[in-house]
Amino acid sequence: MSYKTIVVKEEMISQIILNRPEKRNAMNEELLGELLDALRMLDARKDVHVIILKGEGKGFCSGADLNVICSESMTILQKREYVKGLPDVIKMMNSSGKVIIAQVHGFALAGGFGLAMSADLVVCSDDAKLGMPEVKKGLMPMNIMAPVSRAVHKRKLLEMMFTGEYIMPGEALMYGMINKVSTQENLEKETMELAQKIYCNNPNIIKLGKEAYYTIQDMEFMKSFNYLNDMLMMTIMAGDSQSKN
Repeated sequence: MSYKTIVVKEEMISQIILNRPEKRNAMNEELLGELLDALRMLDARKDVHVIILKGEGKGFCSGADLNVICSESMTILQKREYVKGLPDVIKMMNSSGKVIIAQVHGFALAGGFGLAMSADLVVCSDDAKLGMPEVKKGLMPMNIMAPVSRAVHKRKLLEMMFTGEYIMPGEALMYGMINKVSTQENLEKETMELAQKIYCNNPNIIKLGKEAYYTIQDMEFMKSFNYLNDMLMMTIMAGDSQSKN
């Protein structure tokens, strides 16, 4: 399928590339709609096992397109519909049966930071700047707070929200926000190596594991054990734990 604001490479390890480099890959309504469509399409394909999400040009994603947010031609209801686009994408990323790896270079800011933190795994180049600078524009990152609060420790999250300051990849790694820091030159290679390690495992079991992980985030601790026992039985009953379909 042909898109205007993203590029999709459909393979067993697929890629979705945000492709508005002239706008620092800022997310407008069209990009969010295309990204959601691509995620749904790849999730439905049995031959796709891993999805790499990355950005074209100088960085990963600078967040929402402020020209849209600040437009006087849009009503408040139209703006409300627009800002629902990113949460819809994030919810799809969580519910997808594929492992999604964010490959971050240059910058991942505001909604772009939320997009990266919503991926299952993150590989980041050592030149990247990460952060939520919304407060400096009189805003708060409300529409990404839910996924980011699961990826970032409370104290660090509040500090980032209230100061709007960037953090560098080394600090993000220390706080467990990302999985790996790479040189700019090796970013593509190291992201693909991680994807291949996942690809070597049974995709059905990976899917069940991801589903279980995100489900128990909203579950009472003691009740989660019964659910996880049931999920364990599902993996056993699948009968193909040692083979890949």
